[in-house]
Amino acid sequence: MTCRKVVSAALIGAALLFSGGCTSLAPITYPVPSSPRLAVPYFPQDDFQCGPAAVAMVMDFNGDGVPLQTLTAEIYSPALRGSLQPALVAAGRRHGWLAWEIFDFAAILQEVAVGRPVIILQNRGLSWKPVWHYAVVVGFDATKGLTYLTSGREEQRPVATRTVLHTWERGGRWGLLLLPPGALPVVADPDSLLAALIGLERSDAVAVRPSYAAAVARWPAHAGLSVAYGNLLRKAGEPVAAEAAYRAVLAKEPRHVPALNNLADLLLQLGRLDEAYAAAVAAVDIDGPYRATVIATLREIERAGGGSTAGR
Repeated sequence: MTCRKVVSAALIGAALLFSGGCTSLAPITYPVPSSPRLAVPYFPQDDFQCGPAAVAMVMDFNGDGVPLQTLTAEIYSPALRGSLQPALVAAGRRHGWLAWEIFDFAAILQEVAVGRPVIILQNRGLSWKPVWHYAVVVGFDATKGLTYLTSGREEQRPVATRTVLHTWERGGRWGLLLLPPGALPVVADPDSLLAALIGLERSDAVAVRPSYAAAVARWPAHAGLSVAYGNLLRKAGEPVAAEAAYRAVLAKEPRHVPALNNLADLLLQLGRLDEAYAAAVAAVDIDGPYRATVIATLREIERAGGGSTAGR
C-alpha cells in the first residue's frame, strides 16, 4: 500500500508513464554492474506511514532495531497525514545514528553497492498533484536496468532504475543514509559531514564520538573537524585529549583562531595561565569574525591573573 496523500493508484501509474516523455535525465552511473540485494527486514505499514516504516527497516537491518510504534510516534504527523524529511533525520539522531542526507543518485547507488540501504523520497504522482512516498533502496542490477525497492506492502520490488530516478527527481532529489557510530558515508565532503556530526552531537554526544574520530582520521588536515572533536573531548571531561586535538590543528595552521581561542580557554580552566594568555594574545592579534570572542577570552584570563608579568 502506498504512502499516498490524494492521488489514486490509477493516476500514479498514468503519471509514471507520462513522466518518461517530459523529462530528460543524464545517463545513470552505476558504481558496479550489480549489488547484492540487501536483506533489509520488511515492515508492512499502514496508510501514510511509509516514513516511520522506512526508518525502522534500516535501523533493524543494522542490528539496532527501534519499535515501529516508537518511530511512528516520533516521525508521523497525523495533521499532515505523512512524515517530513526533517522528522526522519531527527529520529535517526535521537537514536544515535549519523543522518547523512544524499542529493546525488550516483552516491545513493554507491552506498547500496557497499551494503548500505538508503531511504529515498519519491513523488509517484505529478509535479502539480504529488503522491509522496518513502522507499528503501536495497539493491540494483545495471545489466537489467533495475533497482530494488522495499516499502509499503512490497518487498525487494524490481523497478526500472529510470523510473526510480524520475520519481526521485520529482520528489526533490532527497535520500537519507542512517549510519551507526563510527561509520562514515562512502562519498562525503568534510564540511557537510561536520554539519551532520554536529547535528548528531546535539542529540547524542556519546554516539557521535566514534564518528568524529573516524572523520578526523579520514581528513586529518581539516581544521574544523579537529576543533569540533576537541570541543567534544573537552565536554566529555578529557582535557588532555582535547588539548592534543587543538594543538594538532595549530601545528598545521598556527593562525587558526578558533583553535587558539579554545586552547586558551581550556588552558585557563586547567590553571595554566601563562600558556593560556600566550594563546589568547596570538588569537587577538589576528583580525576576523571571532575577534570579539577572543577578546572576551583574553579578558577572562587577565582577570584570573594571566599575563600579569607579561608586557604587551
